[in-house]
Amino acid sequence: MDVDKITVLLVDDHAWVRGSVAQALSLFDDIEVIGQAANGEEGVKKAKELSPDVVVMDLDMPVLGGVEATRQIRAAVPSTQVLVLTVSESESDLFAAMAAGAKGYLLKNAGADDLHTAVMHISQGGVLVSPIMATTMLTQFT
Repeated sequence: MDVDKITVLLVDDHAWVRGSVAQALSLFDDIEVIGQAANGEEGVKKAKELSPDVVVMDLDMPVLGGVEATRQIRAAVPSTQVLVLTVSESESDLFAAMAAGAKGYLLKNAGADDLHTAVMHISQGGVLVSPIMATTMLTQFT
């Protein structure tokens, strides 16, 4: 493992999504996918074992959903940041994920560059929300 690379764990119940995300992230020399998990429970276990810089987390999964998995990962491995990657444009999902400790919320229609930017940004302590979700979130305050 290269110490200069951001390490990433992928957690999604669809193998083809994990494969596609891994392939997209492999385009960038500064990121290394170090593991994959098919559900939240497995994701929590692997996060504890691997201590990745970032977990890319789906929300809707069997066994243990993404919100609770995020909560458990943030409690067990505080140095690991969580980026939610989901199809959900639900305001309640966004707020639940952020309340659980996610530092990013990106929709699955994002491109490879957007995903790369999100992983890098939250690995450096930033917070990132998909533009459409940021608009949804901000309408609560206007």
